[in-house]
Amino acid sequence: MPRSSPERVAFEDRLRELGYVEGRNVAIDYVQSNDLDRLAAAVGEMARNRIDVLLIGGQDELIKAAVTTARSVPVVTTAVDSDPLAKGYVASLSHPGGNLTGVVFQQLELIAKRLDLLTQAVPHIARIVLLYDAASVDQRDFSEEGCINPRHSARGNRAAQPPV
Repeated sequence: MPRSSPERVAFEDRLRELGYVEGRNVAIDYVQSNDLDRLAAAVGEMARNRIDVLLIGGQDELIKAAVTTARSVPVVTTAVDSDPLAKGYVASLSHPGGNLTGVVFQQLELIAKRLDLLTQAVPHIARIVLLYDAASVDQRDFSEEGCINPRHSARGNRAAQPPV
């Protein structure tokens, strides 16, 4: 992640406001890759290096690697259109238990509604292509289900290499 990215700047600014300054009293390691196997391996390596907290994206492979490899490390995730409860990674959303916590944004069920609204707004639309994260089986399933509608002639497409 580039030092100038808005997410990184905001994250580090807030840490400084809380008294954490990189290089003085906190060390931050960023690992970014389109290769989920590499990221999962990095999670295991960091857990073995006795880190204090692990902040990860919400991809299923990362969550699985974190909860199985970093058992004694608190793991914070932002799961977007992924369901850690259904996967068994947490006991409940209100009381996850174990070492995993974070925020879940479930909007999968809105795919069909969004398609319906789009076809109402643009009634003569001929073709719709849905893109979804190849790392999320949940997104794939809901995208394909959202396309099954006599009014929609849409097709879900797998994005194998998301942009960095």
